Amino acid sequence: MLPVLQLNLTEAPYVPEGLEDVAFVALFVDRNNVPSDGAANGACWLLRTYDRLEGLSAMTIPPEFERRRPRSIRYRLLERDLPDYDDAADLDGADEFEDVWEDEFGAAEGSKLGGWPSLLQSEIFWAPNNEHPADPQYVFQLARLERITPIPADTVLYFGRGSCESRPMWTLAWQRL
Repeated sequence: MLPVLQLNLTEAPYVPEGLEDVAFVALFVDRNNVPSDGAANGACWLLRTYDRLEGLSAMTIPPEFERRRPRSIRYRLLERDLPDYDDAADLDGADEFEDVWEDEFGAAEGSKLGGWPSLLQSEIFWAPNNEHPADPQYVFQLARLERITPIPADTVLYFGRGSCESRPMWTLAWQRL
C-alpha cells in the first residue's frame, strides 16, 4: 500500500462531527489499483484512525518511497461552504434556484474536513440505493491526488463513517468528471 495522507487533527482549526474522537488519520492506497467505488476498507485502500497521539511513532520509510518529498498540510477555515444542488434539492424553495445554484451557492472544492461534499456527478451513494449496512455519514473528502496515487485527475474521494454500532466502519465513495 502506498502512504498517501496523514492528518493530525489536533492541529486543525475545525474538526467536524464524525471526527471529534479522532486525533490522527492515516490513509494508504494500493499503488497499482484504483479502489472500486464502495470498496471496503482494506480492499485497495486502508484508512486507520487513532484517538490520541501518545504512543504513535514515525514509521521507517521503505526504500522505494525515500525520494518522495512529503508535503505539509495547511489547514484553513472555510468562509463559505453550502450544499451542491443535488444535496439541496430536497430543501424548500431549492427548485426556484436550480438554474443558478452552482454559480451562486455550492460546496467549496478541494480536500476538506466536514462541510458539504463538492459533488462531481450526483449526491453520494454509499451503496446501491444508499442502503449501506453501516449508514455512513460524510466526514471528509480528498481531491487532486493524481500526482501521488494511481487515482485519476478530476477525481474526488469521499470518506464516510458508520453510524451507531457501525461507527468503527469507514466507507469510500468516489466521483470523477
